[in-house]
Amino acid sequence: MSSSQRPPDLEAAIAPSPAGRDRHAAIDTLLQIIEPLGAALPPTCEVLLHDLGKLPNSIVAIHGNVTGRQIGDPATDLLLEHVISGGDDHLVGY
Repeated sequence: MSSSQRPPDLEAAIAPSPAGRDRHAAIDTLLQIIEPLGAALPPTCEVLLHDLGKLPNSIVAIHGNVTGRQIGDPATDLLLEHVISGGDDHLVGY
């Protein structure tokens, strides 16, 4: 799905904003903690980092293999619905 095929409400939810201008710097910083965070958690955990600017293939980092997802895989419907609804809290343990 290209950016022109994204639903309008999703496009609005991920549109650049003053806070989003540093998205690449934030992603680069978060990429550095995925491995150590995953190593600190039990093997039954999986740590993912999504870059919503790369939808539909938003997974940019992963540690663990609980769900079988890989870098370049798409976001789940749950994440997309969360973004569209304007959710700005974290999704943990779903």
